[in-house]
Amino acid sequence: MTILHALMPQTIVVHLHAIDALAHLVTRDSQASIQQPFKEAKQSAIHTAFVGYHKPGPELAQAIDHALKQQPNTNVIFLKNHGIVIGGNSIQGIESLLQSITDSFRSEKVPKQSPFLKILPAVAPKCAQHYVAFPDVEVQQLALDPILFKRLQSDWALFPDHVVFLGPKAFTYSSWDDCIAQEPALANWPELIVIKNTGVFVRPDFSLAKTAQLCCYYDVISRVAPNAQLEPLDEAAIHALLNWDAEKHRQQMSQ
Repeated sequence: MTILHALMPQTIVVHLHAIDALAHLVTRDSQASIQQPFKEAKQSAIHTAFVGYHKPGPELAQAIDHALKQQPNTNVIFLKNHGIVIGGNSIQGIESLLQSITDSFRSEKVPKQSPFLKILPAVAPKCAQHYVAFPDVEVQQLALDPILFKRLQSDWALFPDHVVFLGPKAFTYSSWDDCIAQEPALANWPELIVIKNTGVFVRPDFSLAKTAQLCCYYDVISRVAPNAQLEPLDEAAIHALLNWDAEKHRQQMSQ
């Protein structure tokens, strides 16, 4: 995102994966829903541009450059399935814009269909040496809430970092027995598995970067209405990310 400093005229330019904005940016009608609050506020200090999804790097930079040429006074760029970019001439100005954006899109987590766990779930005895429960009772809702569990299967690859760190698909199973039957070679089991109505489990060496990405994913989809139509990255976009040398290097650096 270094190129953004050259493309935007403001003194300070920041790129953020703001949760409340992302909950809109991953939906099919994101362009309309994300810009509406600021169109209604005619005196708003926020001047927005919307950029559709592009692979991070030169492709995204070109799309941003085109948007800025169309709307040169832009100080907030919404990036579909990605995040936001804010330009300002002071830290205080950036903070003010971010607060306005957060206030416009602030949303509470949608009430869940199942109660939150009070203790972390147990690992099946056969797998106890290979997995531990993911240490966040809220993220455990991915396994317990039927709507969120379904999202794992249909709406997993929502933004680039998620795909790069957590892979192109979620490994979901109806039970521990189903998991063991499908993955007979224990050494090759995925780093992250979700057992329906049971829990979310990870390898003991699951990295902090991957932990942060899984928490981010939960924070986003837990704010999405159950009937919302999401727009995950397609196979071509996923392939481009996973076969990009820059992202392979970044992932290695985060181990």
